[in-house]
Amino acid sequence: ILLPGVGSHYTGKMVRALAEVFSDGGYAVAATTSTMNWSFATTKDSAFPGYPPDDVRRLRRHLKLILEDLEKNESFKPDRILVAGYSLGALQTLHLAAQEQENNTLGISRYIALNPPADLVFAMEQFEKFGGVLEQWTKQEFFENLGGTLVSYLPLAQGKFPFQEAMELKQGVESPGKNIYSPNVNSHQAAGMFFLSFRMVLRELLLSNARNGFLPEDRFPYSWGRRFPLYQKIDSISGKTYLEEFVLPQHPGLTLEQVQHRSSLYSISGFLKESPSIRVIHNLDDPLISEKDVMFLTSTLREKLTWFDHGAHMGNLYLKEFQKHLLQAAEKTRK
Repeated sequence: ILLPGVGSHYTGKMVRALAEVFSDGGYAVAATTSTMNWSFATTKDSAFPGYPPDDVRRLRRHLKLILEDLEKNESFKPDRILVAGYSLGALQTLHLAAQEQENNTLGISRYIALNPPADLVFAMEQFEKFGGVLEQWTKQEFFENLGGTLVSYLPLAQGKFPFQEAMELKQGVESPGKNIYSPNVNSHQAAGMFFLSFRMVLRELLLSNARNGFLPEDRFPYSWGRRFPLYQKIDSISGKTYLEEFVLPQHPGLTLEQVQHRSSLYSISGFLKESPSIRVIHNLDDPLISEKDVMFLTSTLREKLTWFDHGAHMGNLYLKEFQKHLLQAAEKTRK
């Protein structure tokens, strides 16, 4: 079962790419939608996700329904069940493993986390820092930069390309599609797109909540014929503001610092150190983790952790070496 990154739908490209890797490796794959996607947050209880302990409790109920539905298929008899998540889904995967150890309701034998942020609030703050490049652009530069990024990226997103060996890229060996994984996008353009994609997740989530009547009408007036003021208000909300204004009030006994700690991997460090059922694959140059996080993950997970020196945030799935390590982490669950 795949748990996707922030805001992703179960039909998203990254989810499908991971599903393809596992399917080619002989696995039957199911996927769910991110708890931060507006289509998941449709009830008042789930309207303001972002606190992993609560989000994962809802996910457990959701996954139980998926497994119960699969059990009705008499021809589907899996040997074991594995959960793999990436990005926010990876952090949730590890919190899921910790909760399941306390009360095993799903019968999962292995948990694989790809590029989990160790500190969710730090990761959100990094998204906001990426948005700093937009403040340096004029209106014309904004459209030129992001328009150029889309022109470069969209053809790649629509294509199907061969996987590659890491050494082919390092040594410059000619191979089919050698340069297609390096779009003509500079670091500032990439940062801008990274920031906007995160803000779009918040926008869609909050707009859905406005339509469902979950936002206070005095601060977020909503009507079909007059939505622009609502868009302006919502678009000004950063990740940290979202936590402070919408997530924190759901936990009146907690401070923001306590929410930050309990949302992180630091809060389950003892479980991560002792559990034999988890595996983590990460990249040292992932911008959503700090040097402190690298040291923490290394000392806590030890042999259960595989580091890649390059790949940023989920940027090396196309490498055969990465896929090999991913399937090896899963293979150990088989009889």
